[in-house]
Amino acid sequence: MYFKVKHLLILVGFACFLQAKAEDDLKRGLYFRSFEVDKDKRTCLDLTPDKDLIFKDGFSIEFDIKIKAESFGYVFRIIGNDTLNIDFLTKPDRAGFSLVIKNKTLLQYNDSEIGGSPINSWIKVLIKLDPEKNEILFSLNNVEKTTSYPLTGLRQFNVYFGGNTHDIFSSTDVTSMVIKDIQFYNHKGKLTRYWKLEKHALDCVYDECVADKAMVVNPIWEIDNHVKWNKRKTLILPDLYYQITSNPYQNLIFFVKGKNVLVYHMTNHQLDTIRVLAGIPYNADLLNQLVYDSARNELISYDFDHKQLARFNFQSRTWNNEDNSNLTPRYGHHSKVYIAEDSLLVAFGGYGYHKYNSLLFEHSGTISEWKSYDLSSSIPPRYLGSMGYLGAGKLLYFGGYGNESGKQEEFPRNYYDLYTIDVHNHEVKKIWNIPSIKEHFTNSNSLVIGRNNSMFYALAYPNKRYASTIRLHEYQMEKPEYRTAGDSIPYFFNDAESYCDLFQNSDSSELYVVSSYIRGNNSEINIYSIASPPLNPDEIFQYPPIRSRKWFWLLAILLPIGILSVFFLYRNRKTTAITTTKTTIAQPELKKEPLQNGTEEIPVVYQTLAPEKRASSVNLLGNFRVIDKDGNDITSNFTPTTIQLFLLLLMSTIKNGRGISSQELKTILWYDKDDDSARNNRNVYINKLRSILKSFGGGIEVLSKDGYWTINLDKNVFCDFERVLLLVNTLQTNVHLNRKLMEELVDIALRGKLLSYLQQSEWVETYQTDYSNMIIESLLEFTKRDEVKTDLMMLLKIADVILLHDSIDEDAIKLKCYALFHLGRKNQALQSFNKFTAEYENLLAAKHNLSFDEMVKKSDPPAPSDQLPSFD
Repeated sequence: MYFKVKHLLILVGFACFLQAKAEDDLKRGLYFRSFEVDKDKRTCLDLTPDKDLIFKDGFSIEFDIKIKAESFGYVFRIIGNDTLNIDFLTKPDRAGFSLVIKNKTLLQYNDSEIGGSPINSWIKVLIKLDPEKNEILFSLNNVEKTTSYPLTGLRQFNVYFGGNTHDIFSSTDVTSMVIKDIQFYNHKGKLTRYWKLEKHALDCVYDECVADKAMVVNPIWEIDNHVKWNKRKTLILPDLYYQITSNPYQNLIFFVKGKNVLVYHMTNHQLDTIRVLAGIPYNADLLNQLVYDSARNELISYDFDHKQLARFNFQSRTWNNEDNSNLTPRYGHHSKVYIAEDSLLVAFGGYGYHKYNSLLFEHSGTISEWKSYDLSSSIPPRYLGSMGYLGAGKLLYFGGYGNESGKQEEFPRNYYDLYTIDVHNHEVKKIWNIPSIKEHFTNSNSLVIGRNNSMFYALAYPNKRYASTIRLHEYQMEKPEYRTAGDSIPYFFNDAESYCDLFQNSDSSELYVVSSYIRGNNSEINIYSIASPPLNPDEIFQYPPIRSRKWFWLLAILLPIGILSVFFLYRNRKTTAITTTKTTIAQPELKKEPLQNGTEEIPVVYQTLAPEKRASSVNLLGNFRVIDKDGNDITSNFTPTTIQLFLLLLMSTIKNGRGISSQELKTILWYDKDDDSARNNRNVYINKLRSILKSFGGGIEVLSKDGYWTINLDKNVFCDFERVLLLVNTLQTNVHLNRKLMEELVDIALRGKLLSYLQQSEWVETYQTDYSNMIIESLLEFTKRDEVKTDLMMLLKIADVILLHDSIDEDAIKLKCYALFHLGRKNQALQSFNKFTAEYENLLAAKHNLSFDEMVKKSDPPAPSDQLPSFD
């Protein structure tokens, strides 16, 4: 028994160590936008949006800061008793850090005092306010300084990092920085607040001690780098079919074509060009046949029809090959690995001459010839599989597209099986196979092996669609399970004309994706990166921590006492001989205006209340915001998955009244799960969604009937998208335009696009496109009505709505310029016209054919075009 418990404790301890190590690998902190953006886009972290921090006997605050660029700005501003400002600032000079109280600098630090330049280095900050001694202690990297200042009487504090919107002490001067681990201690040294600034909600973050909420404006969260693919560079290169490989030891990616070798540095994202002085790589059109030899620091270009390998020497800048023959490729989209310790180039699979292959090719540095081995008895012929090196002469090979015979005409299909291949004895071992995949995909040519060979990463994309997306899959080595990590990358797959691959930065462990496809006579190459370990949106979402249960027990004691007190008070009021006069407060009558079709009423009150302030509302235009029946903003209670689930149910219900089927939910949200796992996930998130919606008191219900899921909105719950649809339908069916309804329609539509805050996916794009088309066509039709033609402000609003959805809509810019010009805002009209023409030319590569004078100098507003302009 002792033995079992002892070993169990060891396993638990090791698991905790791995968890802690994984957390240490996460990027953490909040990045503050500074002078690189407009004032409205700078970052503000308000730690006290709902209530002040109370420290009557003093406190200390600790946090870590990383300065990203030299600038003048506020790190934080603490406001005591709404009268005293305590500021921590940075300045781009020798005295880089300053502590200022009111308008006087009390303490300063220069770079040398804290160990050198602070740029991109973490600095530990400590500020301690001691009202008993009337003393302030300031510490940077454990270098302490103190100053005297009268602090007696200070007890309530507002705390802002970066910018702030305080009535008296507001500021937009923000230090370019990253902040993490903000901790407050009381005068006894007890931790009372702790904002890690790691996981977060939509526009807020909770502390770990008492669940206090901090609000954030314009945040850039470091942990989001584990979810979002960061587009590092786009290259538009002349000529076609560049060959691509990486040097994982120096974190370089190479792009080779003809007389040029382009070198991309993963560390600083710079691009260098090496001009080749002599020789050429093999002319491998439609193929990517390039690897890096780390032992000799050379690039290797290869062709299966040539015995010799073509090598590029970086010192001499020459290829040892002059053969420029162009042969039809036989092994397109094969997988390849170069094993440096054995000087061995290995390639497997590929497609050519209407045939899939299962040949393993090897070329050793000691023997100048190719050797091939037929593995079709173990691995069916295929291409578009992923391969990586496990070490000790073993390759890992996953997936692909092909069939048992290798003949293209005999029912090719996608494979989801995993193998090891031993290059020493060519033994193949099948590890597992994923039995069922609902949305078929194929893979990048390479895979990245991680975490002690326990898992691997590969890129996945649908090979039966041209316009698609790349997703990163994380597979377990021991069992046929995978998960999707990170968001998606746009990709255009056209077989031999497209290519994507996965690399890793050995220093930062960041994963890099390179995609390439043909654009006319050029190649477009895009480079993306994501922090490792890559995560799902749900994994970085912070749920409000559970508060202490002591209030529950206090309420449990006091509530019965309160009920009894009310009961006796009510009984005494009934038996008293003193009469009282009742005062009735007249409730304002809610005016309603009948719709012209006589089927429903539209409360005019919607015109005077902003949708995000109205109790019981769901706002889908512009920012996603949900307000419960008590007027509380519960948006932050939604996770990314519950948002998508809620919107899928709501949008499909509004669209067809029937809702969405369980199978459709699985296809969209849990396509990588089997039926049982998808059903379990659906049930879990349905319950989470119902729990969130409880605060509507039954106003929003999630219902299931005949395999379909719907959202039922009570008539008292306002939904801006649903309201717009109703208003458009009402106005279209009425011969005479109702001005009030028209004004309401435009005001709501001006809030923004539909679901603009969601990551792009097919189901979202469909609704967005349909809504944009509907609102543009309807509003343009309304401008033909006599009631609208002469209303310049209405025309201006309509134009702005349309331009939200299509920034180069000709009808909209005509209306906008005309309305502004005749409202007397001639300069604004000209500015709008110039902005439109510049964007028109930039997007369409063609000049606009209408002049400013043609748009504005007419007695009537320009009529909308009956059809869209055509372009050659």
